[in-house]
Amino acid sequence: MKIATPPRLIVLLVAALGLAAITSNARGDGGVVIDQAESGPYRVTVFASQLRAGPTDLSVMVQRAATNESVLDAKVEFALEAQTSSDPATPQSAWVPPCCSMESKTDLTAIPATREAAQNKLLYAALTTLPASGDYLLTTTVTTATGAARLTTPLRVAPPPSPASTYWPFLALPPVAIVGFVLRSHVRRRPEA
Repeated sequence: MKIATPPRLIVLLVAALGLAAITSNARGDGGVVIDQAESGPYRVTVFASQLRAGPTDLSVMVQRAATNESVLDAKVEFALEAQTSSDPATPQSAWVPPCCSMESKTDLTAIPATREAAQNKLLYAALTTLPASGDYLLTTTVTTATGAARLTTPLRVAPPPSPASTYWPFLALPPVAIVGFVLRSHVRRRPEA
């Protein structure tokens, strides 16, 4: 008895949906560049994983301006200062999942960034929570034995994503599994004689 295989179109559709669900959250180390400038003897590049209210990863790369050599022994600190919200009547507070074990820091004036917190060990990183949408000033301070650098970057923080858009891959999994089971049962059904 020969078992029929599912049509190629269904296999391709399931593979495409799986790939879309996996790659929707793919990010490079450090996120996107939000600012780069030379300050003192250093070139400072600041990255952010996302500029939305809620958990975000801030990273910085420190290089010697003259040689582009990475500086690996610096003390790096971020400071966030709220300016005005984009809509003063309704700033949207950050939504953090109830199971999130991340502590929400209320003092955003001294956020230490370390190489240990970064996936790319050439970067200094800090995971923090942007408390609400609106305009902020991000000050990055770099201190070493041979000099210091300071970079101030204006940020426009978008409203937080909705819970449904955050969890859609998990919510879509049961219906996809049920449809896959029904299709498998339909394909494997024996023809009546």
